[in-house]
Amino acid sequence: MERQEIIVRPARREDAPMIAEAVVMAVGYDTSHPLYAVFLELAGREVAQYSYRNSLVAEVDGAVAGAIVGYDGARLEELRAPIYPLLKEHLGEVPHIEDETEAGEYYLDSIGVLPAYRGLSVGTALLNTATERAFAEGHTRVGLIVDFNNPNAERLYFSLGFQRVGEKRFLGHRMWHLQRQRPSLKRIKITVKRITEYRDLMAEYENPIEHTCDMRLGQCFVVENCEKPEGMCQSAWETLYPFVRELAEGGGNFFDGWMRNPHSAMLSCNDGFRPVSFYVEVVE
Repeated sequence: MERQEIIVRPARREDAPMIAEAVVMAVGYDTSHPLYAVFLELAGREVAQYSYRNSLVAEVDGAVAGAIVGYDGARLEELRAPIYPLLKEHLGEVPHIEDETEAGEYYLDSIGVLPAYRGLSVGTALLNTATERAFAEGHTRVGLIVDFNNPNAERLYFSLGFQRVGEKRFLGHRMWHLQRQRPSLKRIKITVKRITEYRDLMAEYENPIEHTCDMRLGQCFVVENCEKPEGMCQSAWETLYPFVRELAEGGGNFFDGWMRNPHSAMLSCNDGFRPVSFYVEVVE
């Protein structure tokens, strides 16, 4: 069977139907239920629990296949407020909804994968990407809840590093509260090793600019908790960051033995006229 490409990306407003379907699936219904209209309205809003801004979407070979919704647990009350009038409008009543999260964790609220794409690891891709995004934003714990009667889902969460931390009751169900901790991050050192200028290309293609690169040969930066060090070029940081993150979390050995030191990388910024080469390494 030909391998299918899975891409996870930030959701867009036009993904609202997929987000709403994922949420309605997560609570045990389908798009024929009145709740779908509630979630569809919320998914298209800028600020709401199920807003597209809180969502990621998975595509399989270019086709939308699933979605996941997550947000800072400290914002639950603010984000949930818009749902109450919609529940009254579409259901005729506002049921009691327990708090499923709290401050101190990034909460993965809902995940859903369309039936045609189940068994392809789409859910795993969504969970991993949402978790890594939360860690990259500075959250140290990612949480979710799973029904006592859904051991298959719980096994998936266990395989991705989640552990039980307690119990919760939600919509009349007993739920396990699971969390995944951000791994302790190693310190990373970034050293400017070479600064090159292609003057012929600059003369032929570049418009005159007043200010160019601030980097200096031999300049060193120490990265703590994967945060951009002061004075580091923003453009270069964006290029280096995926490698910095991987090294900080204990990874490395990029491209199957590319570097003599597997816990390092030699990288350059994306300036085609005056590229700067950086040596990125773990500081023991």
